[in-house]
Amino acid sequence: MWNVCGEYTWCLPAHLGTGEVGQVNGNIDLFAAETVHMLAEIVTIHAERLDRLVIERIRFEAERRIFIPLYREQRKFHWQTADHNWSAVCGGCCGMAALLLLEDESTLQESISHTVSCMNAFLSGYGEDGGCAEGIGYWVYGFGYFTYYAEMLRQYSEGELDLLTGSKNNSYRSLPAASSSVRRNIRELFGQCRAGRHSFRTTLSARVPGWVAGGSAASYSTPYR
Repeated sequence: MWNVCGEYTWCLPAHLGTGEVGQVNGNIDLFAAETVHMLAEIVTIHAERLDRLVIERIRFEAERRIFIPLYREQRKFHWQTADHNWSAVCGGCCGMAALLLLEDESTLQESISHTVSCMNAFLSGYGEDGGCAEGIGYWVYGFGYFTYYAEMLRQYSEGELDLLTGSKNNSYRSLPAASSSVRRNIRELFGQCRAGRHSFRTTLSARVPGWVAGGSAASYSTPYR
């Protein structure tokens, strides 16, 4: 974790142009967002087992790399209004990190407003059938992070903010079954989707089995405030 905090950037090189300092500082892509989310969850879950300096540095780097450019300076990123997986993954990961790490209430509220806006942009790319043009693989990726953030936000707000309601819910939930072919877990290929198995058991259903599968949601304890 200490070494991750010392990396030149958390972004994928392909997303940085020439990689010069001006293109790195404050840049947030899928991998930077996933990194801050991962570190935030580790700090929250294992705070009692981590050295104080490690926790302080993770918080410092999350602030410097993510929270300042995104929420305090309110820089604009192409993915904020994207109607595909980037808005859900980048927005959701940064939003979850904010719920876990931010102590400044005004900035925290800004993060919620920002993330909800990203999620609305993401959902605009979905049809009434609950599917997206990117294919099943990216359905799992994008809609997965939408769901993870929505679950955390609902728990944080004690049910007052619930993104998991709406007219398309049944379509979202039924898409995995509707896209199945005769063979189990083999999905029809379209969009950016590779041939092979796409297991929903190990992705969405492992995190929020009740909502995605349509059954009763499993109960679990979390350290979210």
